[in-house]
Amino acid sequence: MATLLGTTLVITGLLSVLAAPLWIVAWRKGELASKRNYLISALAVGLFCGSVAAAGERQVQQCLDAGNHDCVDAGTPGLQLVFIVIYVAVVWVMAYVTWRE
Repeated sequence: MATLLGTTLVITGLLSVLAAPLWIVAWRKGELASKRNYLISALAVGLFCGSVAAAGERQVQQCLDAGNHDCVDAGTPGLQLVFIVIYVAVVWVMAYVTWRE
């Protein structure tokens, strides 16, 4: 549970900071709904990444409990990075599009 909450909070905070260009542009244009929607989507991506981290930790623990000693979850950081990069790319493109309007 601590992994789920900790990872969710860290990634949501990171995504909120990386979405600052969109928030600044949306604030200047007066589009508060846009800011709210991207904050909700940052929370959703953070929750997804937190659940992936918790599932990976549980999988490694089950592997260790079964007596294996070479248990590594190599997919979790990569999957999290893919979702973070996609979110940041979408947010920055939307900031540019909103600024150009």
